[in-house]
Amino acid sequence: MSAEQPAPKEVQPSGDDPGLNQTEPQYNPFSLQLASAAKDYLSQDVPRLSSTTATGPDGFAIVNATQAAEGKTNLEPWAPIVQKTDRIRDQNAIDEIAALIKKNPDLLPDFTFSADGSATYKVQEGMTWSRLAIRALRFQAGPGREENFTPAQREAAQIAILDYNGLTGDTLRIGQVLKIPPEFIARSTPSQLREVAFKGDKSVIVQSANASADFTQNIAELYSKLPPAMRNLLQGQTRIVVAGDIRDYDPAMFTERPLAHPPNMTFANVYGIHIARPDSFRSDVLIPEWYRNPEGKVEKNQYYKYAFNHEIGHALDRVLAPGNFSKTEQFINAYQADFNRMTPEQRKQYPYFTEGYDPKASRSLIGYMNQARPAELFAELNAEILNTSLLNNLPERQQFINSFRSSFEHMVKIQAGRNMISDNQFLTMAQNGFMTPRLIAELQIITGKKAIADQMRVAAGIK
Repeated sequence: MSAEQPAPKEVQPSGDDPGLNQTEPQYNPFSLQLASAAKDYLSQDVPRLSSTTATGPDGFAIVNATQAAEGKTNLEPWAPIVQKTDRIRDQNAIDEIAALIKKNPDLLPDFTFSADGSATYKVQEGMTWSRLAIRALRFQAGPGREENFTPAQREAAQIAILDYNGLTGDTLRIGQVLKIPPEFIARSTPSQLREVAFKGDKSVIVQSANASADFTQNIAELYSKLPPAMRNLLQGQTRIVVAGDIRDYDPAMFTERPLAHPPNMTFANVYGIHIARPDSFRSDVLIPEWYRNPEGKVEKNQYYKYAFNHEIGHALDRVLAPGNFSKTEQFINAYQADFNRMTPEQRKQYPYFTEGYDPKASRSLIGYMNQARPAELFAELNAEILNTSLLNNLPERQQFINSFRSSFEHMVKIQAGRNMISDNQFLTMAQNGFMTPRLIAELQIITGKKAIADQMRVAAGIK
């Protein structure tokens, strides 16, 4: 945010009475969806793996269970760097969308957050104290909440904002920056978890913490679509949690900055987290319905499918072998073969999976980076096997798989041997160009599925 503010203009009230007890227009969820879609169109911020080590925003994180058990606040996540695509827009469409948003100032969440969890609001045209009070109350209740709140609640919230800024009821000015009291941002306790069954299969259970019914069902459906052998291995060891936002799961994580991340980042910026429990191999896969984008705006989690499959990879890594499958000698050998084969320039294409890794480090003294990179690669390959990716196109995905060919093939063969890859997944990977003739032949031996192997050869264009 620039330190310079535009010359203030007086805000013209949009209602007859801009005072404390003004009746607010009924909140319109359809309009919110339309405005959210418009905002997405305007920004065109599509996460993808970056080719640099710039301080971009992350998409997911892993919490270190040992530190959590010791009560330390410095959790250890690893997240991919993402970058923005070029913005190509039609000016007429921009003008139409801008007009829509200008007429509906309540539609877009536009608090800006600092690393300590505090928030500010820059006054826009059409904003009144009563509208601002409702916005603060809605954030306090949780993203997606549509209450208008009682006049008494709005009055109390307005007074709290006035007092926090040392004001007495001045007219709002466009461009004026107001601090939002912390009681509207932070929470003292998480939301209560409740079990929710997938409507298509009542045996598939997820935990919901203040998430909407539709979003909860979306995650439950993803869980139900995992290969049965994989889901059976995870059940009893892995809890799938769907939260309204990170505060619903753990309020402390809202202001906690993940290690090795930019100072303006907190767990509120992620759209998927794997949280290992310190007492066993058990863990939580957490998918928030709402998260904060790099500019601090609250957005609906549109990357939940990829995030779910990546975080499931971390959970699978934890239960496949004692001490994590990604730390086994076989997987480390495959990872190091890929690492050693790459040139320095090639490694720079995938910093999240290579940077800081030292192949000469003692196996008994593997450091932070040496643990993080193979673990993240395992989770990312799992997302690719399940046909989700942050990469923008198929050639980029093919290049990624070929760059980590040894790790990919080792992981595919392990999962195939445990019946964790469906026939459709095999065919999709072949169609995507991930399969080689040798790998298909090995998979035919491992699975005994000659017919599927023949179909993979056809799908891959192998004669």
